Amino acid sequence: MNLSLAAAKMVLGQLSSRDLVDIAMKALQEGFDSPSLAVLAGETAPIWSEVSPLFERGLRESGVAIPSKRESIWMLLSHLLAQISSGEIDCYEGMGMIDHAIRRNLPEEFEDTRYVGDGLGMERCYTWYRELQDAEDGSMLLYYSDLPRDEAIAKFRVNLIEEARKALERIKNEQAAATNRSSAP
Repeated sequence: MNLSLAAAKMVLGQLSSRDLVDIAMKALQEGFDSPSLAVLAGETAPIWSEVSPLFERGLRESGVAIPSKRESIWMLLSHLLAQISSGEIDCYEGMGMIDHAIRRNLPEEFEDTRYVGDGLGMERCYTWYRELQDAEDGSMLLYYSDLPRDEAIAKFRVNLIEEARKALERIKNEQAAATNRSSAP
């Protein structure tokens, strides 16, 4: 159970009150020792205003910091890009999650300036994601139009996975550089 990732999803408004109960139950099963998570796991009719403070207290009791919205965006994005890169989730489905859960709910500081996804540094991922969307709905394809449709789709998927890997590496490097800058004397 990755409680840090659960905290990020909570900050981004992607968890329901029932999700919090399920996460608490799983955390306890995996050995987390938190009185607040134990109380939360026993909730049968969870109400957000009652269970979210319990969850936050349980996170603190478990030594998990509640991230800022900015940190939450990078955590969830990195997690999904890693899952796409490793093949743990389908690249098309993963990009759909990124698009709906993250990109469409970004604060102004992350807004796209010129290309879809450039606010997150993933415009190339979006190029291939859009081509896969076009292939799915039968629209004209802009890339690999000289290939049979199924071969073009296979290339789009390979390119999307590769661009997800590059975006993940870029994010890791930027976060490491930011950490180094903040810890420099």
